[in-house]
Amino acid sequence: RFFWFTTTGWMMWNLLIGGLLVGSTVLLYDGSPAYPDIHVLWRFAADSRMTTFGTSASYILSCIKAGAEPKQYDLSHLQGLGSTGSPLPVEGFLWVFEHIKPLWLASVSGGTDVCTAFISASPLLPVRAGELQCRALGCKVEAFDEEGRPLTDEVGELVVTEPMPSMPLYFWDDPDMRRYTDAYYAMYPGIWRHGDWIKITPHGGAVIYGRSDSTLNRMGVRMGTSELYSAVEGVPEVVDSLVI
Repeated sequence: RFFWFTTTGWMMWNLLIGGLLVGSTVLLYDGSPAYPDIHVLWRFAADSRMTTFGTSASYILSCIKAGAEPKQYDLSHLQGLGSTGSPLPVEGFLWVFEHIKPLWLASVSGGTDVCTAFISASPLLPVRAGELQCRALGCKVEAFDEEGRPLTDEVGELVVTEPMPSMPLYFWDDPDMRRYTDAYYAMYPGIWRHGDWIKITPHGGAVIYGRSDSTLNRMGVRMGTSELYSAVEGVPEVVDSLVI
């Protein structure tokens, strides 16, 4: 029984409906995840006896701030929890294990452009707090430095070095392919640059640090959106935030 809290305009709607392709019973929810209170989706999880609960990192962080206690409900059928939309920090992982239960926590990262994940999860691999488990099947993802050299255990640009099944082929009303080329291939000719900072760990996992095309550079120190979110949302009075 597969659930992901999403609107029909988010790419995760496609993933949710895609659960039908592997024989899942797909669970849908229409309404706010915080009305009448922050526990509404956890009650839904208990009542529906769902096995996989998908959500966003921002929802998990909202539960932390609100002092939610999902384990007061019967979540015995829940086997996995998915998180995407933004990087899930270490404290998010620890909260899930402590306030829900130890389970398969699948933090994933992808792109609306390709309507899929670049960095995904596997139930066969260990879950490490703050880290995405593995690169997705069919995705030759690397971290590149400014000269286009692959990096390991260092932060670089997220690139895809080989064609993958769901890459867009062109933009509408772009007959000379200029906008398409500028969007993805200007920095590394022939190599898709997605616009995220990523670190590939020595054991094949990954850490996402936010958008590289919305990064501040202060005296040579790069600050991505994830660092700003962590600082701003660490303030108790801040309920939610958006870095622009």
